[in-house]
Amino acid sequence: MKDWYSSFAIALDPNVHSFSGTPKPYWPQYDTSAMGNYSTNIMTVNYTQIGATSDPDAAPRCDFFKGRSAEVRN
Repeated sequence: MKDWYSSFAIALDPNVHSFSGTPKPYWPQYDTSAMGNYSTNIMTVNYTQIGATSDPDAAPRCDFFKGRSAEVRN
């Protein structure tokens, strides 16, 4: 994680630098233009794995709430 954060802080891209020399998965750029076909990828970091997965919020079921954000807002 430190490699990603440091690389992003220096180059605005988390994939450019690797200071520890440890291989790391490619962190995909979030593509808002792909929202219409719901193929946007995000980085998932949990206790067992690190890798790119499809964004669970880029789905038709979330469009309802996105379109009514002023009504749903707390």
